[in-house]
Amino acid sequence: MDAELVLGRDGLHGLKCWVLDHNQCARWLVKTPLAKLGSGNLTNGAYASNDLKEGAQRLARRIGNCEQYYPKPSQALYADFKSGYEQTTVELVNAHRPEQPSQEWELGSRAVIAASGAFLREFEAVDRQTQERKGRTGEERC
Repeated sequence: MDAELVLGRDGLHGLKCWVLDHNQCARWLVKTPLAKLGSGNLTNGAYASNDLKEGAQRLARRIGNCEQYYPKPSQALYADFKSGYEQTTVELVNAHRPEQPSQEWELGSRAVIAASGAFLREFEAVDRQTQERKGRTGEERC
């Protein structure tokens, strides 16, 4: 909880990810970097009993309920955020594709892309519920 992830290009090395303000984080780690997909478990730590998709859905619920730094589906900027999120996921996976990917690597890369889609669907569902609740009560949850 309360971590901000910033994706951007640094001008020299391509796409980078920075993690900011992570003092309240719960443990949810990807054990295997994208370059090593197919060589072991994808998750580690507190959510190791869940798959990557379930972890992404949990993350979407946490972010969607109170995080103010992400554009919400009910806001104008969301379409650009979603498109960039989907494109960046594919770019990150493709950037780590080995010359001759194994079947296991292909399955792992599809799991990463599926988790990305699950995150967005859950994030949108949380926003719909929030908008419905606000419509009924006129109040914000956070």
